[in-house]
Amino acid sequence: MFGLRSVTPPGPRGWWLMAASLGLFFGWLLAFPMGGPLLGALGGSDGGLAPALAFTAGHAAGLLLSGMLLRPGPTLGSLPAAAALACGALTAAAPHLPGPLLGPFLGLLGLAAAPFPAAWGAGLAAWVPQRWRARTVAAGAVGANLLLLAFQLAGPTGPAALYALVPLPVAGAALYLAWWRRARPPRPVRVLVGPAFGQRAQLGLGGFVVAVYLVGGVLYGAIQPYYASIAGATALGLLPYLAGAALAGIVADRAGRRPVGIAAPSVLGLAFPLFLLDRDRQAWAAVQAPVMLGFGLADVYFWAVLADVGSLYGGLKSFGFGLGLMVAAIGAGMWAVGQLAAGPDVRLGAAAVATAAIFLGAPLGAAVPETLGQVRAVVLPPEKLVFRLATFGLTERELDVARHLLAGTEFNEIAARLGVSKNTLKSHVRNIYAKTGARSRHELILAALRAEELSEA
Repeated sequence: MFGLRSVTPPGPRGWWLMAASLGLFFGWLLAFPMGGPLLGALGGSDGGLAPALAFTAGHAAGLLLSGMLLRPGPTLGSLPAAAALACGALTAAAPHLPGPLLGPFLGLLGLAAAPFPAAWGAGLAAWVPQRWRARTVAAGAVGANLLLLAFQLAGPTGPAALYALVPLPVAGAALYLAWWRRARPPRPVRVLVGPAFGQRAQLGLGGFVVAVYLVGGVLYGAIQPYYASIAGATALGLLPYLAGAALAGIVADRAGRRPVGIAAPSVLGLAFPLFLLDRDRQAWAAVQAPVMLGFGLADVYFWAVLADVGSLYGGLKSFGFGLGLMVAAIGAGMWAVGQLAAGPDVRLGAAAVATAAIFLGAPLGAAVPETLGQVRAVVLPPEKLVFRLATFGLTERELDVARHLLAGTEFNEIAARLGVSKNTLKSHVRNIYAKTGARSRHELILAALRAEELSEA
């Protein structure tokens, strides 16, 4: 009998369209509204902090609304693409904007930018095979940051440079629609697992977001200005990010998500002692490398696990709420950096948050259950899984119990439905696990899936 991790299914037809659409859309987002180098073209006395905060507030709210309001259906392809086109139109209008309207404008832009990533993530969860999800995200992240690198190397530019960004969300929308039409709809019935799995994953991811994107973001915000006087430091700092994203895509799809989740905050925190000791700004490369490498690992890990969880519990809610929390944490980190800069010693404050990233982030990454091989986007009817469990020699009563276990029913409810005591139910469950070699509901699902794959081989 073989494990699901040993099987690498082929990538979905046209998956590169999906990676390219993410890269183009997020290349626009990183270069302009999310505190990018072209945001300063619109002016502002605080270096663009207030406009970036306005965008992150609108974007976080828009993502949460997308998770609540968007529903699967034909409009899930057209509506986010139309919103991306609106982002291109608003970008073209930005150079003609009066200064007092800058904050409300970027808040509106944040709302318009929300449906695309939420729907893109739902597609990642529903149609992309699990062992291709991390590398799809990694390809998009690398493309987005290559675009950001190009704009950073171009140097300071005026408002007219914003016109160069207009094609990015427009092209992303076009490629997304092309991919949407190629994608095959998933099977309508999904394997259900107990709620504890999703709750543990979501709580762990929530803590991971706070540790990496809020706490680590404060560290990033303290480091970047410190080395701003070094020519090319910011642009060259993106190279470790590209390496981290590519590495995470390979490792997460082959060895599992958890190693990447544990490594990301640990690598990020390694910048703490180096930054604290670098009094003369000579070790900028050694400081930038773990920071950007850690963020590259974290981005791919977070999106891949969101897709794994979303394939069971709903991709729209998973990405709408998950990305909304992530953007809110980034915004909170930006605000904290502004407060930290007014303090007496930025370096000591950054050292404190880096220490928190080391000792808090890594355990939170370990607390998230491994999702590679335990959840699937392509699933089978529970009755078919129960039928396959019969090959393990289960009795009729044990098959009835197994059906409820696969459906995620709680123990008390199973006992009530079958009219048995809790002790009798526990005895049946022990027998089921002994015959199938499983130790939990999730392993029971895996046993049924393996039996299904062996029967079709």
